[in-house]
Amino acid sequence: MEIYIVKLGHPQVDIHRAINVINKKQNIYQLIYKTQIPNLGKSDLKGWLYSDNMLFNILDPHIKKESLTIGITSVQLQDDWFIRPNHDRSGMLITIYQADTVIERAKRTIEDFIIYKIITCIMSSEFYKNSKKSPYDELIHDDCRGCLFDFCPDKESRAIGLSNLIIDNQCKGILLNGNVAPENILAIESVMKYMKKPSLRKSANLVQRNPYLAGLFGIGIGIMVNTIGSYLFEARYLLISFILSLVITLGTILMKYLYDLYRSYF
Repeated sequence: MEIYIVKLGHPQVDIHRAINVINKKQNIYQLIYKTQIPNLGKSDLKGWLYSDNMLFNILDPHIKKESLTIGITSVQLQDDWFIRPNHDRSGMLITIYQADTVIERAKRTIEDFIIYKIITCIMSSEFYKNSKKSPYDELIHDDCRGCLFDFCPDKESRAIGLSNLIIDNQCKGILLNGNVAPENILAIESVMKYMKKPSLRKSANLVQRNPYLAGLFGIGIGIMVNTIGSYLFEARYLLISFILSLVITLGTILMKYLYDLYRSYF
């Protein structure tokens, strides 16, 4: 099944990396980056919110009814939701507006957040198209279980789902009863399983967002810059300074990686 991705406006996120992760970790869904629509115009609701009608009018020319098209944006959506669907789930909107708190609490990256919301859209669309039932009536729940389909009352609480990265047994049963193929559910679970694994790239990203670790990281970079300057005047200090800067800079990232690795097993 092909899933088309459209950038609406200028969301500051590496969408291509998110697409690559999903495509590489399963073979049921093929995500395709389609285009960017840079100018969304002035918001049409109070408080700088954009209505479903306005954004779907922009997205509609790129929607294929037999597939799923997802628009990713940074503007505030109607009712202040992270995800908004159209009437038949052939088109969906995702926003990163106010996602920072969720990302920080879950200790994930902005790309993780986008992947999480994309796979939520995929499963919701699959459920609707196969069962003809509304995901909001049957699948999505208000209680916070740490599940893909949590719809907690406040955005901060949704960090639990982004941290846990599971489809709980109750929701899995609802998906199966809604004629969603077991292999499709497994495909989504394989993406979430990969997201749980720590990596040096994620650790480096999280280090830069942590004020204490970022301080250590900055010291390492500062020493490295100072080393280059020292080299121009006193070459004898080059080796010691360079080794010290590498130990602090790479050690900070490695320390965060090992901590994440420990958390993934215990």
